[in-house]
Amino acid sequence: MSNPIEAFQNKIRAERKQHAAKNLAGPFKPAGPGATGYSLRADRASVTALPEIVRAVAAEVKQDWPEYRPDAAAQEGCVAVLFDIAEDDEDLPGIFAYMKTLWRRNEVALRYHLRADMGRWGLRVESTNKLMFVLMPPWLR
Repeated sequence: MSNPIEAFQNKIRAERKQHAAKNLAGPFKPAGPGATGYSLRADRASVTALPEIVRAVAAEVKQDWPEYRPDAAAQEGCVAVLFDIAEDDEDLPGIFAYMKTLWRRNEVALRYHLRADMGRWGLRVESTNKLMFVLMPPWLR
């Protein structure tokens, strides 16, 4: 028959080893976008999440400003938001204020850590005469 003290010590060692293994490795989590896309961990969203980001920004803007037919598209790895608004329209300052608020406080922009590209912020696209605002994802510098 084995010594009860040794059996107890072996049990304690095994429990410590198992506890340390849990702390080092952590629980198993499968990789990939999952059922809801990369938004599960948007702070670590990769370049492949750009279409999802564009769709989310487009949905937000279209919901708020449908009268100016806004559109969002991926452009050089960034998110370009386009508004079909005349240069002398009275809502032009409102669009600028809205986009500044979207960039700083909107849930989608905060979730994906989007920031404004000031070099392409509020510019007119010559070919279409649309007003363009560009948001940069975190992987661009």
